[in-house]
Amino acid sequence: MKMKIAGRLLLCLSLTGGLASVAGAEDRLGPLTPWLARPGAEVIREDFSPGEISDRWHFTEWWTTSDGVLLRNELPGENKRLFWKKPAYRDSAISFSFSFRGAEEIRLMSGASGKYNFVILLRRDHFRVNTAGDSTVPHLPSIQGECSFRFEPEKWYRLQVEVLGEEILARIDDEHFVVGRHPIIDRERSYFAFQVDEPSAAFDRVRLSKGAAVDGWAERRAQLEKAQAGRVVVPRTLAERHKDRKVIARDRAWRVDPRYRELVGNHERLREEARNRFPAAYLSAKAAKKKVAAKRKELLKNEPAYKKLAHSINKARRGEILYLEKKHPRLSSLPATQYKAELQRLRVRARAADPAFNQLLESRTILEKRLGSSYPQLSLTNEEVAAKRKAAIKELNESSTTFRESSRKISLAWRELGNHLLESDPELAQLDKELQAEKKKRRDK
Repeated sequence: MKMKIAGRLLLCLSLTGGLASVAGAEDRLGPLTPWLARPGAEVIREDFSPGEISDRWHFTEWWTTSDGVLLRNELPGENKRLFWKKPAYRDSAISFSFSFRGAEEIRLMSGASGKYNFVILLRRDHFRVNTAGDSTVPHLPSIQGECSFRFEPEKWYRLQVEVLGEEILARIDDEHFVVGRHPIIDRERSYFAFQVDEPSAAFDRVRLSKGAAVDGWAERRAQLEKAQAGRVVVPRTLAERHKDRKVIARDRAWRVDPRYRELVGNHERLREEARNRFPAAYLSAKAAKKKVAAKRKELLKNEPAYKKLAHSINKARRGEILYLEKKHPRLSSLPATQYKAELQRLRVRARAADPAFNQLLESRTILEKRLGSSYPQLSLTNEEVAAKRKAAIKELNESSTTFRESSRKISLAWRELGNHLLESDPELAQLDKELQAEKKKRRDK
């Protein structure tokens, strides 16, 4: 971290009674010796120095930079991301410095072919390596492992991630690590992002490099896997342990158990047949909103009245921004890394105390209400989709023996799939037994 902010941080330290995190402390977080993949050609090298920040970061209002540090700022919002535009990496070495501040969860997210790939999840009491489901391969989600670690909210830490082929290693230091292996990891990646659950968190010194193999990994991996298997598990509720074990069991069964894949295929075939025959009963929010988006596109192309109204709304939005830029000339001079966050802060303040700005908002609201009343089919919430789906199921259950028989077959296939999974994973079976007993106990109270 940059020396120019040391004074400010030391002042904060004195005012807060000794919270750990000064500039020098973050500076001393050097790279760990590579165990799996050593860094080569750099893809991302970012220190967030003013005037030198890459324009390939996609900044939104919830992210900004200050004094040479990347910040998930104070503006409210859940699970907000900042991503690097179109990276290309496979075998790789990744590292970055971070401080939780007010956040509870930080994620490093990667992706390939429009799907998520590996995800490093950092929480206040542990960190974990997951892989995502990917229907294009296909693979189911997996949990590769986790490690207990007590992250202090104001302290800086550095995470190092090494990826080679199907293998991954995430480390805070030589004692705190997660090692994993999964076929989905061996892919060309095109997505790199940070996600923070809530305000606020800080990041610095981001590195993403192409990776090359390190000698001696096979022997070291055996030692790490043994140590990881012998760890005391992170404390969890019974329901959480059951959920995690089910993810692990489903992933393993999908990869090694032909009978499980057969049962999954049968269940999916029955569901696909039902979706095609009874689409209203299987309408998802995603599919419904996709239809709405297509309808908007069609109206913009073919309906002059809609096009004129939509244009007026966009013009009103631009007018609000121009008003704030004129009233606060410094806004236009801010770099892209700070502009959207500061614009949102000014919007919030203007809504609270600026009658002229509120008049602009009211004018836009009138236009939006007119659009909603003229084209109600374009206003669709998740709750409305769920209500439509529920009503369709009710009607079909009352009127269609074919639908009832289809639902019965799907339920039987799902039950057979679940029973097979329990039979193939004794740990899951035991947790399931305990969970059912706990639920029964609550119902009997």
